[in-house]
Amino acid sequence: MPTFDPRVLLDEYGDETLVRDLAKLLVETVPVQVDAVRSAVDARDGSALRAAAHKLRGSIVSFGVPDTVDAARRLEAMGACGDLGGADTLVPQLAADVHSLCTSAKAWLDSR
Repeated sequence: MPTFDPRVLLDEYGDETLVRDLAKLLVETVPVQVDAVRSAVDARDGSALRAAAHKLRGSIVSFGVPDTVDAARRLEAMGACGDLGGADTLVPQLAADVHSLCTSAKAWLDSR
């Protein structure tokens, strides 16, 4: 399971205040984005899936979790082509990975 690693962001941006702000943004917004992905798959709405997965991918790309970003990218591609075959099995893993990332980010924030 991916975890929040503040060093990845500190190496990239060099500013702990910014890292804290990014972690807060992650915790506050990304779970809703996962829900939007899940809802789009449940509704079999390719256009909504493409948009929701794209937004989620953009929100997590900076956090050093390439497998999770790739899962969002694959869902985005499924939505774009309208073939949601396999999305039902991909979403639970994506949701679990994002939950792990958010939980560890919250723990880091709470420890500050």
